[in-house]
Amino acid sequence: MKKSFKAMATMTVLAIMASANVFADDAKPAPQKTEMQKGERKNPPKMRMRKMPFCDGEHLVIGQVKSIDESKNRLTITNTDGKTVEVSYSPFTRIALEPTKEEMQAMREKRAEAKENASKEKPLPPPAHSISDIKTGSWVMISSFKMDTKYPSAQMIFVKQSK
Repeated sequence: MKKSFKAMATMTVLAIMASANVFADDAKPAPQKTEMQKGERKNPPKMRMRKMPFCDGEHLVIGQVKSIDESKNRLTITNTDGKTVEVSYSPFTRIALEPTKEEMQAMREKRAEAKENASKEKPLPPPAHSISDIKTGSWVMISSFKMDTKYPSAQMIFVKQSK
């Protein structure tokens, strides 16, 4: 009886092991975790700070236009501290006026039309503005080139027209 008991126990264990393999094929294996999920990534991705395209922040003037001298190519600005700052401009200075509601609506329509047509044509840049478009009393933000001159030379002038 001892031999038959051992044989029967062995066969039972083998049957259980064989049936476990059959059922195990139906089950999906657990998904493997990535290095990032495990927290083992040696070089995590770097956060990229997006620089402002018009200025590095060191030469930035914000204030209201006090006067415009077109003969000397200078703007006189009263900055937020109440100090008067003179900034020169050149033909290389880009001037961006705040768009009106009508212009904003027209831009939205052009974008929607371009999406619908899926055209690969590049959109036209906004119209160029001149210094004569700036009115005294308007708020401006001016970024300037890094130059060792008496007056900072404006690179970009953003204008919010006063009403």
